[in-house]
Amino acid sequence: MKKAKIEITQRYKGANGSLISDREARIYGPALEHLCETHGAITPESVVEQARLPESPLHQWTGWGGWDVEKAAGHYWIVQAAHLLRSIHVVVLRDGKEESIRGFFNVKNHQAAPEGRGVYITVREAFSNEDAKKEVIYYALRELEGWRDRYSTYQELGGIVRAISHLLKKNGSRGSRGKQDRSGHRASDRHQRGKDHPHRD
Repeated sequence: MKKAKIEITQRYKGANGSLISDREARIYGPALEHLCETHGAITPESVVEQARLPESPLHQWTGWGGWDVEKAAGHYWIVQAAHLLRSIHVVVLRDGKEESIRGFFNVKNHQAAPEGRGVYITVREAFSNEDAKKEVIYYALRELEGWRDRYSTYQELGGIVRAISHLLKKNGSRGSRGKQDRSGHRASDRHQRGKDHPHRD
């Protein structure tokens, strides 16, 4: 099967169902990408700190209640910053056809990641950095496995469930292979823990 050619554009848009509009995504997306390029990776906490600066484009992101620190606890804003990172999509060209995908991915095996924590990187790095790509694929497969287990009893979804099972079997070695992460655990160990701890966004 011919592998699809994917080209990442610089156009950002809001994810379907999110509270971020396409217009806002075109403002915040480049600002978040610049923050990634400056620091190597970003966290919800670093997004909040940047957004507090009046000169930052992210300062326009008023979230849900504005930047009244007396009304919103710091934890609330960190949660909203994580939502912002998940809500920014970027337009890519797959064999010449436009589609949108997440603009920022959460990874743990990264030089900028604090011990035992994940950071967000741009989709461009997620595609070009081999370790990051393997981690993104690993969690994608794990999410598919969770979806299959939740809905396997529905006969109407039997075809999808079988297709996912086939894909998981085909990529089974990928879920257990890989070097240790920063906490000293191998991917296979993380897979076991994943049964109790869902994928972090």
